[in-house]
Amino acid sequence: MTISTIKALAASYLQKAPADFVVNGVDLLLAALNNARKAAELLHDFNANRVSAQIQVDPTNGANLSTAVLKGTNTAVSLKEFITFYLADTNGEIPLYHHSKKNIAVWMKERNWNARGRYLSTEVRYPDDQYLRTLRIGPTEVYIDGTQVYIQPTQESTTTLYIDGVKWMSDYTSNSDSDWMTTHGHQYLMWACVCEVNYWTSTFTPNFDGNLSPPEKLRERALDQLVQWDSFQIEQGRQPRGIR
Repeated sequence: MTISTIKALAASYLQKAPADFVVNGVDLLLAALNNARKAAELLHDFNANRVSAQIQVDPTNGANLSTAVLKGTNTAVSLKEFITFYLADTNGEIPLYHHSKKNIAVWMKERNWNARGRYLSTEVRYPDDQYLRTLRIGPTEVYIDGTQVYIQPTQESTTTLYIDGVKWMSDYTSNSDSDWMTTHGHQYLMWACVCEVNYWTSTFTPNFDGNLSPPEKLRERALDQLVQWDSFQIEQGRQPRGIR
């Protein structure tokens, strides 16, 4: 189903033509559909939006997530979530833990506290756990400061990180646009569009005379069904654990 079809359905429920919703050069129906799509993305990580991306991390300046491209290409991708970071290695991709910058700072303060009064240049023949925690540099990990990504310990040169992530979907810009959500989530998009644009038309105005209220329950039910369908895509295909 295309954007044009969904707009026509929404306009029909509001007893108008799609052209009536172009106000001051703004297509209210198109704006409402984009708002509905973004609201669903904020609520749930849809499987269709999962991507493999990569960034180039500078030893000093790190890398901004806005520079991410699809893995193996130069195609830019806007990442919504990052699930796992991998270090590009000749032997394969090495998954890394990732943390916030605050966590790194707390751990460093703990090491400084453990190191108080010690001479770290002195060799200890039988170091205890406390001493090892003081000296530990730690495994290679990723830490994130806002949208900036760094590798700890600092690498000697620019390093490639691969990312399993979730992308933001592209905005709808024309009547011919279509994607997986217009195909499988058109019911949600239509009811969400009707609810939003109803603020302009006042078609649904509940009162004592028995007029209908906006179809908010239909919108929420359609969104819940879309999320439930997406959530069970992987779960239903899992193999049972254990050996029969």
